[in-house]
Amino acid sequence: MRQLLPVSALGFVLLGSAAAAPPSCKTIEHDGTTFHQCQREDANCDSLAAEQVKNPSPNWNGCRLPALITTYHVVLPAIGMTVMTHVCVVSSYRDSERMDITVTIEQPDHTFRTYERKDMPVTIEDGYPMATVDISTIIEPVGAPTVEAKEEGGKKEAMHDYH
Repeated sequence: MRQLLPVSALGFVLLGSAAAAPPSCKTIEHDGTTFHQCQREDANCDSLAAEQVKNPSPNWNGCRLPALITTYHVVLPAIGMTVMTHVCVVSSYRDSERMDITVTIEQPDHTFRTYERKDMPVTIEDGYPMATVDISTIIEPVGAPTVEAKEEGGKKEAMHDYH
């Protein structure tokens, strides 16, 4: 069963340059659970926007919404304490049907573990087309995970890089 997050998946719109920037993070307490929530900008947004100017699509949704990365702890039977990472990516095209999403998590020993989820469905939530993935681990991540997403299934594809 999926747990609903206590905040909107569309925290706020980031304006300005989409060059790789440090994540914007905050801690949220809700019903006795602590959520560590980070937003990462799409480093590919400027090139996606330039492509839209050159070759416009009526399905363009923009690319300034960040990836939302939320980490929290849950206790699972037979496993014990588990770290859950929930990632939400808003698509740049309204007609996109699916996304391949790759999440890279830094571990305490400073090695990296990559999780790939293929063909994640794009659904409409609060009027926004988005895809989400949930990853569970027993190792506490260091910092905010990075995300790459390939948007597919519509007339145009887009590559997103949230580092």
